[in-house]
Amino acid sequence: MNILEPFGRDLGFHIRSLAVRSALALVLLGAWFRSLEPCSGGSGVFIETGNMANARYSHTATLLSDGKALVAGGNGGASSGSLSSAELYDSTSGMWSTTGVLVNGRRDHAAVLLPNGKVLIAGGIGDSGALVSAELYDPATETWTATGSLATARYYFTMTLLPGGKVLATGGFNYVSGPLASAELYDPASETWSTVGNMATPRDSHTATLLLNGKVLVAGGFGSPRSSELYDPASGTWTLTGNSVAWHAEHTATLLQNGKVLVAGWDACCPVDAELLAKELLRDLEPLSLDERDAEAELVVRSCA
Repeated sequence: MNILEPFGRDLGFHIRSLAVRSALALVLLGAWFRSLEPCSGGSGVFIETGNMANARYSHTATLLSDGKALVAGGNGGASSGSLSSAELYDSTSGMWSTTGVLVNGRRDHAAVLLPNGKVLIAGGIGDSGALVSAELYDPATETWTATGSLATARYYFTMTLLPGGKVLATGGFNYVSGPLASAELYDPASETWSTVGNMATPRDSHTATLLLNGKVLVAGGFGSPRSSELYDPASGTWTLTGNSVAWHAEHTATLLQNGKVLVAGWDACCPVDAELLAKELLRDLEPLSLDERDAEAELVVRSCA
């Protein structure tokens, strides 16, 4: 049940209106920062470094084998939409340089470094909606090439490199289906995706962490903010595991040296917060038609059940 239903449709309308106004303020205040500030070793402070060439958010950043960082795609705002540009950060010089242009502009996608040194990016939102396309970046030539497409268009999902070299994509969201339970495997050798068993519960904006035993822990996310489940690459199956104490979505999960996973961040559901709703609304409504935006907005306020 929508958590606003007991208070009537009028309250829901006003909160969503406030969310949109808050979203505009958030864009004006926070969307255009381009600087990156690395922590300076053991000093415990941040220092300013070179600016990116293009302002962006909802992009990916991937550490390459040569130590450089690849930033790809993202949202350039109302005037730019989903970006196809990419840049490289050199930590030695503290400078950025532009690199090859993506085949498809995208934001809210996922990226992972493959064992061969190439970077796989997939899914996300393009200017016409959710994407199934995927592409590979080759650091040797600084070019992008199309590779096999996902079976299901998805964004706000995860990709995890498995010990055998394949990539597991889990969950995500699209405006047709809402939160997704489906999962897929990418094989770099054949450059194709294949579907694997569905998760027990649909979820997006979750985390996926490779454990020391080779299994993948998927935790939280919209759709199921307390539940967690394990993917076993050996059997290709999912099993439910313990629930988290609090609700989590758009959080972080970090594998610690002792093998435990630290999950930190956002209580996803309660209380209703206009600023958080604004973030939800703003991030993906731009490429959709008015009817699709209405449908998406109805999905923004998730149940705490």
